[in-house]
Amino acid sequence: MTEERLKRLAEDLRASRIAPVYLFEGPDEYRKLRALEAVRRALFGDAEAPELAFERLDAAPAVQVCERARTAPFFVEQRLLVAAGAERYGEADLAALEVYVAEPSPSAVIVFWAEGKLDRRKKTYKFFEKIEAVYHFAYLTGRARRARLASEAERVGVKLTPEAVSYLDYALAPDLFTVVRELEKLAAYAGDRELDAEEVAEVAATSRLDNVYEMVRHVGEGRLADAVTELRRLLLAGERPESMIGLFARQVRLIWLARELRAAGLAAAEIASRLRVPPFYVGEYLAAADRLPPQRLAALHRQLSELDHGVKTGRLPASLALELFAARAAT
Repeated sequence: MTEERLKRLAEDLRASRIAPVYLFEGPDEYRKLRALEAVRRALFGDAEAPELAFERLDAAPAVQVCERARTAPFFVEQRLLVAAGAERYGEADLAALEVYVAEPSPSAVIVFWAEGKLDRRKKTYKFFEKIEAVYHFAYLTGRARRARLASEAERVGVKLTPEAVSYLDYALAPDLFTVVRELEKLAAYAGDRELDAEEVAEVAATSRLDNVYEMVRHVGEGRLADAVTELRRLLLAGERPESMIGLFARQVRLIWLARELRAAGLAAAEIASRLRVPPFYVGEYLAAADRLPPQRLAALHRQLSELDHGVKTGRLPASLALELFAARAAT
């Protein structure tokens, strides 16, 4: 339903059906910025918006935002106001908004901007939801994320095989700013050539895959400081704490499976197929299997399962669970 609502927003903006008020919230700042750009284009076309027509109001109270929207514009017919800090609005802000949306200014469009995801139980979210102004920008996953990666690759002019797109989906953090930087780098590297997964792996800084793998390796070898460093790099790259426990568990399982499949006499190419990882990465899993004995892998997996249960039952915040995993498993 959330993504369907975003599709309708895109369709409305392409058709120049512009609402007087929007609320953009959710963790994916890249998609929020692209949506803001779509609002700008709907108002002003492809030309750059006049300086007086586009105004950012950093964490201003809603009453000031509404007063600014009602102010008659100078030298322009329409203005776009972007108001940050919606996640901190209180009763006075909502009262001002209620008065404004009853009679919005015909010469202004306001995009209220919330950092992260708004609490659905709070009055601010309920107010904007009631006027059908909420647009939630979550990190994409699965098929939707791969489709977005392919779209962004086409936009920046880099040709990728489907396997290369799947590799980027697997290897990069959910933050699309990181993805686009890597795609731009690949476009400069490739020119008009189509890149396969192996070439992409050689050029792209695959922060998600490499850092998750490195943290598991550091934990398995008892290097706590290095493990925590990799953990913090992942968080800074935009990885959600809730998803990282599953990512770590997957790496442990892949190392374990690589050991078992090699013991069964399978060749590297067949192991890659069974693990569903790029063939050129199998050597890393086999090397890790040599370093980490089965008992150590079992202990790591058990600790991750316990922490995952603690997070899902609400006993542990996800970020604390990750720190505990790094500390406990490396001792």
